Amino acid sequence: MSCNKDVGTNFERAKKFVELAAKRDAELVAFGELSFYEWFCAEISENVFELAEAVDGELISKICALAKNAGVAIIAPLFEKVENKYHNSMVVIDASGEIKGVYRQAHIPQLVNWEQRSYFESSNELKIFELCGWKIGVQIGWDNFFPESARALALMGAELIIAPTASGANSEDLWQRAISANALFNSVYIVRVNRTGKEEKVTFYGSSFCADPVGDLAAGPLGESDGVLICELDKSAVIWARKMWPFFQDRKPEIYMEITKKISEDKDERG
Repeated sequence: MSCNKDVGTNFERAKKFVELAAKRDAELVAFGELSFYEWFCAEISENVFELAEAVDGELISKICALAKNAGVAIIAPLFEKVENKYHNSMVVIDASGEIKGVYRQAHIPQLVNWEQRSYFESSNELKIFELCGWKIGVQIGWDNFFPESARALALMGAELIIAPTASGANSEDLWQRAISANALFNSVYIVRVNRTGKEEKVTFYGSSFCADPVGDLAAGPLGESDGVLICELDKSAVIWARKMWPFFQDRKPEIYMEITKKISEDKDERG
């Protein structure tokens, strides 16, 4: 969905989408990255920190009530404040309105119009949530370009990964290739939920989709307008893919040690 400066107005729009999804028998509803806020990461402003809330703040309390009333689980974005730190977070809420946990973005970009390190601390923890009979991981935005994370989630038991994003700048094909590859290599479903709407500095193109456990599109992509993508998932497809493509059994962790080594500063030549 698209967003404006008023969090309350964005919540009311989101509420209608949740209710629509519930009428279509959805069990789980997921939103895009920071999708209750205008995209404030396009510039750097100290005033933005006033939007941040704790998990037990007003916004998530309203979303918990919405989940309970609609009878659906919700994975919802939050500009989260934890003591004196701030995170780009997704809060996992079950259909009774209970908070099951929080995933905080691990890989934080600092790019033109995506000035995210100016706002967010990175997390060093991957998590699995049991929800709606599925083992679910979450990867926010930039996380999806680090295949180690998706593989780690799959090894932790993930069958489904929710991938909320805030992508623009003609990057649609790149994101679809990366996320579909992660789904294939790890025999998981991945639901990519992207923002929509034209804002002052960025136009978000939507194109939300669901990749199945062999990397094909199971649903979507949607267009550039606000909308609801309904995905019907089949856990037997995960089991089948892991039998047909036994990537996990054929892994050789002993030769992957370089993955965990930190590149020294003299080798980091991004500039």
